[in-house]
Amino acid sequence: MTSVTDDPKIYHLTFSVLCTPDEARLLVYQLGRIIEVNEVFDATNKDIIIREFMLIKINCPEEKIPEILGIEIYNSPGLKIAGRGENCVTVEVTGNPVQLDAVIIELGKKYGVINIVRSGTVCVMN
Repeated sequence: MTSVTDDPKIYHLTFSVLCTPDEARLLVYQLGRIIEVNEVFDATNKDIIIREFMLIKINCPEEKIPEILGIEIYNSPGLKIAGRGENCVTVEVTGNPVQLDAVIIELGKKYGVINIVRSGTVCVMN
């Protein structure tokens, strides 16, 4: 993911990877061959807040929408209806990856998943 900073010449890039320390060093090295790397933050064993954004389109007749909004899944902070189509609804969810996985499983079992788009994880020090 990318975002702007207070310096218009610098962009903030976020990568979440599961790898060994040697693989992480290789990744930073390879990235440095493409662009200038100013700073790398290793979040391993740090007190961080992790979030991910997801849009999930499911089969859903109009009369079932209130039922979806009332679902509480694995401490998910809540589901919002992002869009409606004919016999389907797109639900917006924000949470940690485990929560989003639980939403996919629960909504998939009850309604059937048509499409899923996930942002990937972002984190910040707590």
